[in-house]
Amino acid sequence: TRFVNQNVKESRKLTTGTLEKDEEVTYNLKVWIDENTTLQQAENKIWNGKVVILSTLNSNPINHNNPDNPDNPDNPDNPNGYERLVTYINNLGITDTTNLLRDGTVDNNLRYVGASPDNYVSFNGELWRIIGVMNNVTTSSGEQQSLVKIIRAASLGEYSWDISDSSINQGCGVNEWSQADLMYELNTDYLGNLTIGTDGYWYDADQKNKKSTAKPSTTLSSTAQDMIVSVVWNLGSPSNNMGTYDTNWENNFIPNISYTRERSEFTGKTCKSGSHCNDTVTRTTTWTGKVALMYPSDYGYATSGGSTTNRDACLSTTMNSWSSSSYSYCLNNDWLLNYYYSSNYQFTISPGANSSVAYFVILVSSSGYVFGSSAELGLAVRPAVYLKADTLKTGGTGTEADPYTISI
Repeated sequence: TRFVNQNVKESRKLTTGTLEKDEEVTYNLKVWIDENTTLQQAENKIWNGKVVILSTLNSNPINHNNPDNPDNPDNPDNPNGYERLVTYINNLGITDTTNLLRDGTVDNNLRYVGASPDNYVSFNGELWRIIGVMNNVTTSSGEQQSLVKIIRAASLGEYSWDISDSSINQGCGVNEWSQADLMYELNTDYLGNLTIGTDGYWYDADQKNKKSTAKPSTTLSSTAQDMIVSVVWNLGSPSNNMGTYDTNWENNFIPNISYTRERSEFTGKTCKSGSHCNDTVTRTTTWTGKVALMYPSDYGYATSGGSTTNRDACLSTTMNSWSSSSYSYCLNNDWLLNYYYSSNYQFTISPGANSSVAYFVILVSSSGYVFGSSAELGLAVRPAVYLKADTLKTGGTGTEADPYTISI
């Protein structure tokens, strides 16, 4: 447990464990003054302390006495005794504290960290990677579940996030994901559905060049689509501070702050007028769908840090600074950048608030820093999805050569 109270001198993790339904456990906590403490040392002193319990609800907990539980080998619908992927990763996180760590957020998600963790999964006949187990994810049916989030290992290609006519925001696009061109492309064409939303043409790296030949060569198969679930994605702006553009960039893109702002009510449009801020699109704070992109905080929380800059230091520092030599351990030990080191920049789903423009989108540069730039740019697109809670792990070790295999 890490306390945020600045007066706390020391903190310790007392225990970890799992409770089944209706199960309880009792602990006795004893506190005493060390026998070597002198009266002068102890006199007129005040001791303050507290116990913090961090818990995660498993929507389908392991209970081998329950024949309907999908993790139970005796379940007739699971004759091979396969374990759910979400359960497997949660259990792995108990012993593998090098590659799997809790992020310390209010949702206490379990994330893969480091330069090259074994988090590869075969999905859609391609290599994807597991970001982690995300807790309290709201599905389109209104349920809150713990779900495995994955991202394509390589980019689909370079595409525009959104474009607009030259009379709208100077032709630089609109930073609202719920109506973005890329959102429609990923949730229609990429899902093999040309009957809604788009016409089979994608905006490629030439920005306003919309053409059928730009369309990715691969789409999600029906088998892959059966494994993913439609969820509520958050559209809050990491660079929006209490509804105004945060001019103090040192406070922007700190992973812990980004995570909160991504889930806030503050959008990517704080400007009021001007040729770069004249769209009439209504901004939203959530969007419900199947295919999107990673959050800036996903990139931040994937670091393990290093010998001179540890993980806590990385998570407390703006990702704008990670490209500097002082914080090289942060980006060099972050698999979401490391695997894809190239000249390409990567888009995220999050809008960037700016005092004079309404088209900034947050991206991760090839050298590891995070900032906002135009939605019309053609940058690397790595789709991200949430797997259904009952997705089973059927094999593999998670390495690049032997990725996890999964099925429903």
